Amino acid sequence: MKIYKVGGSVRDKLLGIPSVDNDYVVVDANHEDMIKLGFKPVGKDFPVYLHPKTKAEYALARLERKTSTGHKGFTVTTSKVRLEDDLKRRDITINAIAEDEAGNLIDPFGGINDLKNKLIRHVSNAFIEDPLRVFRVARFAARFNFIIAKETLKLMQKIVNTDEISSISKERIWLECYKAIETTHPMRFFKILYDIKALKYITVELNFIFNNNNITEQLSKAFSFAVINKLTPAEKFSIVFYYMFAALSKGKKANIKKIIIDTGLDKKSKELILLVCYVYPSIYMLAHLSHAQIYSLIKKIDYIRRMERYNSLIRIIDILAICDNSNQIKLNIQLLQNIIKQVANINYSNLAKKYPNQMNTEVKNSILQIINNTFKNTNQL
Repeated sequence: MKIYKVGGSVRDKLLGIPSVDNDYVVVDANHEDMIKLGFKPVGKDFPVYLHPKTKAEYALARLERKTSTGHKGFTVTTSKVRLEDDLKRRDITINAIAEDEAGNLIDPFGGINDLKNKLIRHVSNAFIEDPLRVFRVARFAARFNFIIAKETLKLMQKIVNTDEISSISKERIWLECYKAIETTHPMRFFKILYDIKALKYITVELNFIFNNNNITEQLSKAFSFAVINKLTPAEKFSIVFYYMFAALSKGKKANIKKIIIDTGLDKKSKELILLVCYVYPSIYMLAHLSHAQIYSLIKKIDYIRRMERYNSLIRIIDILAICDNSNQIKLNIQLLQNIIKQVANINYSNLAKKYPNQMNTEVKNSILQIINNTFKNTNQL
């Protein structure tokens, strides 16, 4: 039995970055050998085991043969499989490097050289057998800011052309999106997928961003601020989908709720995106809105009950305002924040005691009065 560290942990060590997980491949062993040593089988589809003490994952070296569509359509063989055979089934060369127990590197496909050249390159033409690799490669390019080899891009395009990506579950594709949005260059993920016509598998309307050079530049700049300021995934997705919304025609804008609901995003992210798409255009026109419209805007923001969401909203629209390079929008944001702060300071308990049967009406009147006074003081109306 021989044990090798493989995959991401070896790659990350060579790049000098910390790795969360250590994965190992075991050669010249079988299921019975692993059980005798106390390993616990956990792989449903593949022969994967947990180490009895460290709980690290150990997998028997295996060969895979494509039998049907999708990223799970494979049969697995573990008998008499060499290390090089196991490495050959992997997606890209930088993930096909192994390290033995003495620290020696085994690199049959040139992964070390590709790391030095900041290049993402497929290991073999079997790359096209797993359509999920389209998203994985785009994500690695975004994470490391590496270039994708031309021949690998051609294979990614070939996968898209076959439409086999349709066999992958929405959840699996969106898991890659969540990983990609957390990288240091998330814009690259979306741009690569746009270039190979794969954005339709996420949300087809995202293509409108990259059909508009001005909006593409703004999104790129906004992503830079989002990464620097460590925005959450929900906040970053809100920026992406706001710019998609901005790029849509008036008719398509009316369908924004359905577009967002149909994504694979979590509920909180969907709510935040829709709020941004409602609030930010209103801030553009704040001085031209009626007091009743501003009241509705404040109710929609719901600061008192949804303070965490409000804080996310402010972080997002601050970045959007910077990218718009508009001092007026920045002033309007400050004005809205001022109004909301005053609304939060209303003594709701006293109103409830004084007007037990007219609480809602009196709250509305108080908020409208705050709006009126604020605009009078700022001479904007």
